[in-house]
Amino acid sequence: MKGYMSFVLVFLSSLILLHSMAVLNAAHSTDLSRAVEIERAYGLQMNVKECVLESVRAGALAGFSSYDFSHDIMLCKHCMDHLCVPPTPANPVPENICDGGLCSLCFRESEARLSSVSGAQSGLMALWSGRFDDDYSVLIGPAALDARLEAGALSKNGMRLSNMRFTGDFPIILESSRFGFRGSSQIPEGTVVQLGTDDD
Repeated sequence: MKGYMSFVLVFLSSLILLHSMAVLNAAHSTDLSRAVEIERAYGLQMNVKECVLESVRAGALAGFSSYDFSHDIMLCKHCMDHLCVPPTPANPVPENICDGGLCSLCFRESEARLSSVSGAQSGLMALWSGRFDDDYSVLIGPAALDARLEAGALSKNGMRLSNMRFTGDFPIILESSRFGFRGSSQIPEGTVVQLGTDDD
């Protein structure tokens, strides 16, 4: 009888030990899975940030290039704010005659900056329709951006796009119903995307 009781006690102790090990292993497995998902989400957030910055860069350059190509600083002489002159009987067609059509093609720094920002926004809109990962949905907010131009000796109109700056925080949110995960990060206000064309 003593042997039987010893056997039962050893057997129960073994069961309790095995159960404890299984529980610990399951908890460790869950913790490990969670850590892997957090690492995966972090990598995805970094990838999204790189895509956002590249989209801003490429879109801004495209916007600026389009404006720069279709406008000419030499046509500004036909604008009232550049002291154009109306034709007179003595000089019916002066060199700097006021002409609304030609003036509309005048290269203006403020318009070039707006075109750069618009191009960057268009680049970001292309990301909204993209899918970064099958298990995660990525939500990115609208970007508040500002463009900076600088002198470019070899550029058509004497100006080139220097950089784009985020004038507000840019949120990036990841969600996964499969993993029950929601995380957010941001590109902080003041982040600068260096640009510049290849002309110098």
